[in-house]
Amino acid sequence: MSHGATLRAPEATAAPALPGAAHISTEETGTIDPALQADLRREFFRSAGLAARYGVSCEEVLSHLARAGLQVAARPQRVLAHMGDVILAVACVRGSATAWNDLLNQNAWVLDRACAEGLGAGAGLAFARRFWSDLKAATTGRAAHLPEERCRTRLQCYAGLRPLRTWLADRLFGGMASAAWGRAWAILDTPGRSRTLPLSASASPEAGATAT
Repeated sequence: MSHGATLRAPEATAAPALPGAAHISTEETGTIDPALQADLRREFFRSAGLAARYGVSCEEVLSHLARAGLQVAARPQRVLAHMGDVILAVACVRGSATAWNDLLNQNAWVLDRACAEGLGAGAGLAFARRFWSDLKAATTGRAAHLPEERCRTRLQCYAGLRPLRTWLADRLFGGMASAAWGRAWAILDTPGRSRTLPLSASASPEAGATAT
């Protein structure tokens, strides 16, 4: 090496983005009220351990909330009580396997049980399993093979205004109610012999007739 040559530090290489990682736009985060943004940043740093577990940044959280419509929600300050859930949702959107495992471990057991009680053990558990599978496919952009009505629940829409479990339950039970009504209509539409309940003697038309 010549004496006149200067040493150059190697250029830093950026870590590869996880699948589903969102591009962070300053314009998006700027749509959230500045005072609320300051509160969100404080809450985020109180949850720094959880954020570090998934590798989620504060700017990603703000971008996610802006895209989910927090700035137009009623009482948006409610999000401050659910920062941990928002961080988990952002990590799931990014495609973190650890986050998805945590999401299921924290919520699947209680929601699966509710489905089993509502639709019966076999049908309920099958419905719940499909819900979780569809949620992951729709959230991570792998739902091209699914019909549109099964792609409507995505974690990108979670704005942290309620606990994540409650938000998931609303969507799961809404689908479960539709499934239950579908089964009821299928029974009503089934052709077959009519089954008339026998009338008691006092309820028969002849019993109540009077002479004219």
